[in-house]
Amino acid sequence: RGQAEALPEGDAKVRALEEAVRLTDAHGDVPLGYELRDSLIDAATFGGYPDKALVAFAWCRGQQKKDPQRFDPEDMLWKQKWVVGRLDEFPHISRKQIADALDDVDQSFAKLDAGKRAALKLRYQMARDMGDTEDAERLWEAWLVAPRDHLTDCRVCELDDELDHHVDKGEWEQAIQKAKPILDGRQSCAEIPHLTLGTLLYPFFKLERMKEARDCHMRGYAMVAKNREFLATVGEHLEFLALTGNLSRGLTLLEKHLGWALEHSSYRDRFSFYTAASFLVGQVVAD
Repeated sequence: RGQAEALPEGDAKVRALEEAVRLTDAHGDVPLGYELRDSLIDAATFGGYPDKALVAFAWCRGQQKKDPQRFDPEDMLWKQKWVVGRLDEFPHISRKQIADALDDVDQSFAKLDAGKRAALKLRYQMARDMGDTEDAERLWEAWLVAPRDHLTDCRVCELDDELDHHVDKGEWEQAIQKAKPILDGRQSCAEIPHLTLGTLLYPFFKLERMKEARDCHMRGYAMVAKNREFLATVGEHLEFLALTGNLSRGLTLLEKHLGWALEHSSYRDRFSFYTAASFLVGQVVAD
């Protein structure tokens, strides 16, 4: 476990923790298996293996329900947000299962009289991802006015999530203005500005602010180039290169990251990447 935690986010770290889990399970050590899966959820979430995070969390959640005194559910509420927030990326998971998981979040958070804002954001993002526009608008409004508490995502993560809403609606100026603290380097987080710089490529392009768009590309791509967790963001960079006629660089990036897409478990992220790749190849053929 110690060796795994010293590794950077990615495949090697996930594999090391999976092997540790396998050995621990072979010896029937449930408490250690729980601890290792706790670490595996982190590594898989931030290393581009959401399916492995889901499996590990489901095992831990089962232990919590069997013995809540020994395995306190409160210790894993943050990870519950991460895992449930990605359930719609897997087509084998039904809407009923997603709804049940969201209800479980509500109930888990309510026991602490907290987490309303975080739960609303999860529901908003799920409705947005699944195309439930009316529900998404209603939940968006409710999320933004709900009070913050210790289960609320950090302010910069929430700010980045707000940008997606404005980009969806074609509110390019508003998205860029709202992102200014991130662009200026005054606010950052584990995956911010990595995600933000990809999100803003299209708004800058639409507003013909090409110098700023190129800066987002050069800064942003370097941040995501080595971690498959950012497959969809790499797709945003491919789209930008196709839109601006940088086809040779686009093909180079496509070749470099195609392996990620072929193996990635997130169907949503794969779709985002393949859509951008298809557009790029179409531009190459038409050139």
